[in-house]
Amino acid sequence: MSDSQDSITPAPPPPPAPAPPSGGPTSEDFVPVKTRPKIKLPWLYVALGTVAGLLVGIGIGLIPYLSQDVAQTSEYVALHNELQQANTALDKARDGNSELESSLADAESSLETLQEETEILRADVDEIDALEKALDKREQELEERETEVSDREDQIAATEIQIDTDTIPGDGLYEVGEDIPAGKYKTTGKVGCYYAVLNSTDTHDIAHNNIVDGAGTVTVKKGDYLELSRCAEWRKQ
Repeated sequence: MSDSQDSITPAPPPPPAPAPPSGGPTSEDFVPVKTRPKIKLPWLYVALGTVAGLLVGIGIGLIPYLSQDVAQTSEYVALHNELQQANTALDKARDGNSELESSLADAESSLETLQEETEILRADVDEIDALEKALDKREQELEERETEVSDREDQIAATEIQIDTDTIPGDGLYEVGEDIPAGKYKTTGKVGCYYAVLNSTDTHDIAHNNIVDGAGTVTVKKGDYLELSRCAEWRKQ
């Protein structure tokens, strides 16, 4: 059962019915009227008063805050300063970003220029390498040619030496094996050319001799001596 039902005061017994007047209706005709019991609610008024007091107190407490300028509070000023600092830092960052973008664009342009110059230098280097290879090849050919010329000169010198060795210039007495090599010699001839093969340095120790007026030949061996007089060159065959 609720508290409202507990606080209801029990109704008093109904009063006795009045005697009907004479000539009036009888007791059988009279219907008693039931009265509604009165309910006392003191707690409700207390609660309503308390709520009203609280609302009034809250309203009174909020009046200073509602009437105060929010922009003048320290919290607002601090937040506003932080916001300004953040905006300043953001502007600086944007300016720095713009400068970096400009520097990056300049660097990219410089890089492209350097790449173009590098390509030109590479082409020049390739051309120089080709020229160096051609020059090396030319130098090698010249060295080979110089070697050939040197060999040819050596051959010519050797031939000249051999010719000199194998050639008897003219008049004189020659020891075979020392002054001239052994072998067969030929001359184009000269009128009155005298030659003699000797067994020794004694011009009278003649093995054989002859006088030729034209071409002639003579064969000598090691140990012989050859005497020539009024003759042209004799060359070993």
